[in-house]
Amino acid sequence: MKASTQAIAAIILRSIISRMIRYLLLILLNVIIIIISCLICILNTSTTITNYDYKPITGKLSNYTYERRAFPVWHAKPTGGYSIYDPDCIDNAYMILYQMRAAGWTTESISAVIGNMCAEGAMNPWRWQSDIIVGPSDFWSMQHGYGLAGFTPAGKYIEDPQAQTYSGYAPNYLGHTGNATDGAAQIQFIMDNPQYYQTHTAYPMTFSQFSQSTAAPSYLSDVWLYNFEQPSNPQATQQYRRDCSDYWYQLFQGLLQSGRYNTLSYCG
Repeated sequence: MKASTQAIAAIILRSIISRMIRYLLLILLNVIIIIISCLICILNTSTTITNYDYKPITGKLSNYTYERRAFPVWHAKPTGGYSIYDPDCIDNAYMILYQMRAAGWTTESISAVIGNMCAEGAMNPWRWQSDIIVGPSDFWSMQHGYGLAGFTPAGKYIEDPQAQTYSGYAPNYLGHTGNATDGAAQIQFIMDNPQYYQTHTAYPMTFSQFSQSTAAPSYLSDVWLYNFEQPSNPQATQQYRRDCSDYWYQLFQGLLQSGRYNTLSYCG
């Protein structure tokens, strides 16, 4: 009788142990699934460089159709940037293309400028550094860049007397709601102020030469990065800027070759 009881107890114990092992394996499997999911999320999450977010270029052009808008307009928002595949971002890029081509800049140089903007204000005219919106008392702080090109300090653009006369000038800052057309004023400011472009020894191309250059957009991206943008750590975003410049050039070439460029209306 005692042996029989021990045998039953042993069976029950083995059953309990077997169930515990199955539960532990199930828990372990769930943990592994969670870890894998987290890794996937991390790999797909935008990488932060100098307080701005970007995602790697896949090499694929946006599926944006030229017929989407017959009248592209400027877009802006108080915080955050735009993905290069966002139709609003592409509208902004087209607005810059029209404005700078009208001023005589080449498609290659324009693409390089916009490619750099992807790593600066992420194509949002209202973008403030670190998404911290400040007021006039902080316009001249080196910690508060503003706009498409990350003008630093922000007062360099916002309080410039000539910029304030530009059509569309309407910066967005603390206590003052701007207008998306400020993007057009920022582009005009860039074109009218070559003094902020300082030729680097490795890229001895003048401002005028840059605007007329038909060199590869990826090379011109480096020229603009070192001669105009001049961030504290240029190498951190250098390749991304190159990729963005090539991306915009391909997209613009598609637009120009399609014949749609001449039929779209510019709304500055």
